[in-house]
Amino acid sequence: MPLELARLPGRVVVGWDKRDVEDAGLIKTDLLCNRALLLVHPAVELVERHSGVRLDLEALPPDDPALYRQLEAADTIGAYQVESRAQQQSLSQSAPACFDDLIAQVTIIRPRPIRAG
Repeated sequence: MPLELARLPGRVVVGWDKRDVEDAGLIKTDLLCNRALLLVHPAVELVERHSGVRLDLEALPPDDPALYRQLEAADTIGAYQVESRAQQQSLSQSAPACFDDLIAQVTIIRPRPIRAG
């Protein structure tokens, strides 16, 4: 499999796209969110340091109206699963108002996760 140096020093990327990997009979694994997940803990600490507020990620409401207004406005850069242009256009049109709406909207553009259960 061809490898190439990434723009970030010390990183190597596979030179095949997902179809090439599947055609070769290899297992394709998506690791897209891992880097973003590494930022959650430092972000919580940063918010606490600057505002004095300790975020409880377990207590975040899944149906916060402000979140759904932001999604409808397609203000999703950096938001996993909903930052692509296709997702942004769909969010503006579908205007999800609750978590179930959001699941349906994401599934329209990215059907694989829902098929996987």
